[in-house]
Amino acid sequence: MCETHRALLASMEFVVEIEGVTDEHNPKIDTIIAVHAGFELDVPVDEQLAALRARKVVSKWIEALQGRANVLAPHPELPENVLVVSGHHCFVSLEESRIIMDGCAGHNDRPLTAVVLPERTLIDDGL
Repeated sequence: MCETHRALLASMEFVVEIEGVTDEHNPKIDTIIAVHAGFELDVPVDEQLAALRARKVVSKWIEALQGRANVLAPHPELPENVLVVSGHHCFVSLEESRIIMDGCAGHNDRPLTAVVLPERTLIDDGL
């Protein structure tokens, strides 16, 4: 990873955790964890959260920021009150404990989509 990319990543939050939320579609949810791609299923979630909170970059590949199939599902160690929200995957999916928001995938000819919580209402830029 070049130094410019390292500096940019070091200046950004890798994970955002919000407690005290509501979700009209899943009343158990009271916490949102937002991470770019998701959590790697075969690595303890506490280990991943600690590295993300510390913005620890120790390799060229960071699964929670760059992974694909291995970060789609909710991590089995996460409690049922946690909703994981990410983008990165080139599609939109709203599940009980997992939201993926990336309908445009960086393409200007596809609509940019967002979800409004707690209603889970989808809005887009009208493309």
